[in-house]
Order: sequence, then C-alpha cells, then structure tokens
Amino acid sequence: MKYLSIIVLLLLLSCQRQSLLIVGDSITADGGYTKYLKEQLPDTRIDVRAKPGASILWIHAQVEHYAYNYDRVVVLGGINSILTPDIVIRYLGKTYQVSHSRGMQVIAVTLTPWKNYSTWNEEQQHYTETVNDFIKSKPEGVKAVADVYMPLSDQNKLKEEYSLDGLHLNEAGQEVIGRTIYAQIAQLDSAAAF
Repeated sequence: MKYLSIIVLLLLLSCQRQSLLIVGDSITADGGYTKYLKEQLPDTRIDVRAKPGASILWIHAQVEHYAYNYDRVVVLGGINSILTPDIVIRYLGKTYQVSHSRGMQVIAVTLTPWKNYSTWNEEQQHYTETVNDFIKSKPEGVKAVADVYMPLSDQNKLKEEYSLDGLHLNEAGQEVIGRTIYAQIAQLDSAAAF
C-alpha cells in the first residue's frame, strides 16, 4: 500500500500544470509574444507582469514580490534603463539569481534592436550591446538565453517588417520573439525528458 501511495503521488506531481512568469516592459506589455506563448503552451499557466516604461528596478521588484511557485520565468527588459548599463546588468543578474534560488528555470531574453527609434544614439547602442553580451554570456542562474536581437535586427535597426516605431514591435515582430522564446522552452522540455 505504501508503494502504491508513492506511485500515485508521483503521478499527481508529474501531471501538475507547468507555470511560467513573464516579466518585462512595453515589449512584453504589448502582449503579442505572450499571446503566442499562451497558444503554444496551452497546458501551462502563464502570468505576465509588465508595463510600458518599466525600469529594470521595477522588473526586478516584480520578481522579488511575485515570483513564487513558478517553474520558469522569462525576463525581457532593460532598454528603459539603458543609460545606466551597469545598473541594468546588476539588476538583471539579481533578477536571474533570485528566480533561480526559488527553483525556477530562468529564460533570459536579449534586448531588441532600436537604432531607428527617435531617442537612439551611438553611446546607447554600445550600452545595448554591453547588456546583450552580458545576457548571452548566460550569467549565474540563467538556464537558457533567447537571443531575439539577431532575428529582429538589420544593422542594429529593428527590421522594417517588424517595426511600429523603431522600438516597439508589430504582430510579426512579436511572433519572432515568441518563437525564439518557445524554442528555448522546447529545448528545456526535451532535455528534461532524457
């Protein structure tokens, strides 16, 4: 009877619904890529904490205060704080570590290209590349990196076919983000199966 109880418990645990927290700024708040992920992951509970103009400190606070009882977290943000890349890197790192310490698999997403946005300048491009290099280095706590910069970029500009205003993405651009993140999730699921 004891073994039967353990088997039933293991079956119940294996049937539990996966959960995913997505945190970010306006790119996330626009909802396109989160909608795509919800369609691709119908058996996963997906919660979104995002707002236009969110700073990296706000994004970190969302994880600090709300990231409990999730299997995974997707983090996409930092462009609104890009004038202080050292702070962006520090708080992305803290966000990844807090999530990991709570048992979540962290999927870090690179910043999107934005050279054709009205406030862009060369210094900010350098900062964007610095932050993306940090993200792509798969820092402590990060399980997977979704590099969305390359498929969206045309010489550091957001490709015209994906752009609303040079920074924010249309539906096609949002889908590129969704597909790139989903590919990382699928890889994690595949690795877990073996």
